[in-house]
Amino acid sequence: MVATDGQKLTLGDTTLTLYLTPGHTLGTISTLIPVKDGGTPHLVAEWGGTAFNWIETGRPTSRPSRPDRFWFETYSDSAERFRGIVAKAGADVAHRQSHETTTDRKTKLPALAKRKPGDPHPTSSATTA
Repeated sequence: MVATDGQKLTLGDTTLTLYLTPGHTLGTISTLIPVKDGGTPHLVAEWGGTAFNWIETGRPTSRPSRPDRFWFETYSDSAERFRGIVAKAGADVAHRQSHETTTDRKTKLPALAKRKPGDPHPTSSATTA
């Protein structure tokens, strides 16, 4: 499918809202995701791409027609726009890492499995907005 800005995508009983947020790549998509934790509803803002991959050695992303400045400005403009969308939607959880190598999921997922009723969510200190 080709995503469009503000498009709704329903998966089972959950409807995500997709936003085009170019920067990490021109095709980056960020998402608002309704979730529940212990029956309490939350709205997660999932930022689509965090790395400045155009400045990594060996990446041919920057070129004369799209120099580093183009990528920084595109990323910054998308981040600012999505911040406004997130605030207006009332998202209360922000998730900013999309690649396994840049997260601490390997320690937080086992902690989530051991969580007892009433315990704080193991990711709350790092991800709650």
